[in-house]
Amino acid sequence: MRTALITALAVILLTRGLAMAQTTTGRSVLGTVTSFNPASKAIEIKSDNAAPVPIKLSDSTIIQRIAPGDTNLRNAVAINLSEVAVGDRVLVTLGSNGSDALRIVVMSANDIAKRDDAERQDWIKRGITGIVSAKNGNQILLKTRTPRGDVQQTIVVSDKTKFRRYSPDSVKFADAKLSKLDDVSVGDQVRGRGEKSADGLKVDAEEVVFGTFVTKAGSVVSVDPAL
Repeated sequence: MRTALITALAVILLTRGLAMAQTTTGRSVLGTVTSFNPASKAIEIKSDNAAPVPIKLSDSTIIQRIAPGDTNLRNAVAINLSEVAVGDRVLVTLGSNGSDALRIVVMSANDIAKRDDAERQDWIKRGITGIVSAKNGNQILLKTRTPRGDVQQTIVVSDKTKFRRYSPDSVKFADAKLSKLDDVSVGDQVRGRGEKSADGLKVDAEEVVFGTFVTKAGSVVSVDPAL
């Protein structure tokens, strides 16, 4: 869910609560805490596509925590310096010298892990998955193999259904791009999440994620126990 976290923190940057970032000649850094020394108040932030940035905190630095996915800075709460940890996602507003932190907004790694786990459990509880066998209007028909044979399942979509398509070289949800029903094809692997029928064979989908993957079968011809 890294993409969602980046989006959430980026939106925070644009809120009135961070107007101070726009009135200085500094910049903002979005990334993950890779090292932190509370004694010296030195912190290093690794952005997603750049080298680590050393940052200096001070007694005047505003330090706040916000829940993963929340984009309203009014919900951020003040925390102590000691509560910042390696692995946290942060948005740091720098001073004009480019190294002193004026403000740091934290999404803790622990909170992110809990949110991601809850998300996975919800997909299991309210989701279905399978191979697209046909499309019929606003319905995506799936074929799922089970020990008892093939099972037919149905994903019903609406104008409110959110579609995402996996990147050709990744099965990570974070790498999936926004898409639409027209892009779903027979043979695609699809997951749908929403209101599931009592028999578990139909879902009125809130979200659909899909992709085309190549599966290869073969026989094991040798095994090297030393590897």
